[in-house]
Parts: sequence; C-alpha cells; structure tokens
Amino acid sequence: MYDTGAPINLTPVHAGEIVITVPSGGPILALEISSGNLRWEYSPPEEIWERDYTASDHSVYVGLSGGKLVALNTADGEIRWE
Repeated sequence: MYDTGAPINLTPVHAGEIVITVPSGGPILALEISSGNLRWEYSPPEEIWERDYTASDHSVYVGLSGGKLVALNTADGEIRWE
C-alpha cells in the first residue's frame, strides 16, 4: 500500500506496468502495479489539474494551469514534449 498523503479524487489510470494517480494538490505519481512502489513522480512548477490526465502504454498526458499540456514517458516520467 502506498500513502499519497492526500485524497485521490479521480480513478487511477493504468499505463503499461504502472498505475498513474494525482492526489489532491500533489504531484503525478506512477506506482508499479506489481508492488505498489513508487516508480516516479512529476511535480512541475505549474499547478497540475488533478482531473486532467490520461495515459497510453508509452505516454502520460497531463494538463497544467495556464492551458499547458505535457506528455511524460511512462517508463521514467521524463518529459516527451510540452
């Protein structure tokens, strides 16, 4: 079990070998499905819109304040594009 430290207001999203979730006011968290361990987190300087994210097997798409959209690599959380 992984404690996010804040409420989760949206159903987590499955992406390959991880599950993505965004606790209220927190960073994007990528947890390993097999263990529940944190694989990576993404905490940009802009606010993450906790209800504006989705994923495929290779990318996580996240809406940020100011109308920005970012794509992250599911394997390591690195930015693919902004």
